[in-house]
Amino acid sequence: MSTENNALAAMLAQYETNNKPTYEKKSEKVYDLKNYFNTYIKEGVKSATKQIRILSVESGSPFVEFSGHKIKVDGEFKTFACLKEEKGQPCPFCEAREALLATGKETDKVLAKDYKAKKMYIVKLIDRENEADGVKFWRFNHD
Repeated sequence: MSTENNALAAMLAQYETNNKPTYEKKSEKVYDLKNYFNTYIKEGVKSATKQIRILSVESGSPFVEFSGHKIKVDGEFKTFACLKEEKGQPCPFCEAREALLATGKETDKVLAKDYKAKKMYIVKLIDRENEADGVKFWRFNHD
């Protein structure tokens, strides 16, 4: 009987843990550009050299594959994760692309190219010029 009671108690504890309210206040994440490695060079400069150290991981490649959509928003290109590829959920960008392709019009086919998910990579690194900033993330396109 005590084994059944222990199993029941474990199941109830698991249920309680998994059904905690989602409205608990979480720590606020602060967007800080120092967390991201920037490869842009100043206007008028033709080329530049950056020195980095890619951080190794325990197993596998340090380059994490990522699928995203690059869309121009308010005059700037923004990258959004492809929900279809990353989480297996409906993706509004992929749905828009499919709707455009379904029309059969050449102009819509050209527009649909802007909504295609692209393979990218993310890697953790140290910027040798700014080591005090700590670990940074660098996202770059497959091509």
